[in-house]
Formats: sequence, structure tokens, C-alpha cells
Amino acid sequence: MSGWTIGAVPLSTPGGTLHVPGWVRPPFGIDARMDVDSGIPVYVITHVPTGLSVCALSVPPRKLARAVDLLLTLGDWAFTDEAGIADYRDAMNVLRASGFEPANPARAGHLPGPEGVSA
Repeated sequence: MSGWTIGAVPLSTPGGTLHVPGWVRPPFGIDARMDVDSGIPVYVITHVPTGLSVCALSVPPRKLARAVDLLLTLGDWAFTDEAGIADYRDAMNVLRASGFEPANPARAGHLPGPEGVSA
């Protein structure tokens, strides 16, 4: 993906931050997972400064950059505390209105990430 680098995507969990392999272009990171029921790839877009998931999409990778570009139009994503994400809770509605369908990250297991990145 143009403009993205292979790196570690931070995920905020109840036990602390977990780093998974993915693609990073601050303020977002994307990691690939697999829907455990359907076997369809799911891509989770995460806000890197907080490690909080913004949305999960089941789209071809070439469409992910378009989704991130739409998210960037919603405002300033430079916040670093978890309270800031509340202003973007309708992000999935914006993506849905642009033709993106959400996926359920709770049903997705992690895939091996891009080569050369360790979690």
C-alpha cells in the first residue's frame, strides 16, 4: 500500500498494549485477521496513538487506503488519550454511507503479518 510502512500496530487490551504486525501510516495502523466462521479476510483499522480500534472492514486491500482517507476527513486524529476517540464513534457510519460494510473483529483471529515484523 502506497505511503504505508510495515510495522507493529499497537492494540489496546485490558491487559495492556499488544503489538501485532501490520501496516502503519500515522495516525492509523491496519492489521489483517481472518473471520473464524467464514474464512474471509478482515482488516482492522486502529488509531495508533491510543491503540483503539476504529473499525473493521472486509474489503480488498486496495480499498483500505480509501477508507483511511475518508476517516482523515472527519477531523483531527492527533489526540493521544482514549477519551478523544469518542468524537469519532460515528466513523463506521461515514464509511458505510460511502459503500464500506463493517466486519466483526470479535470473530476474527490474527493472521501472520507482513514479513519481517514480529509482534
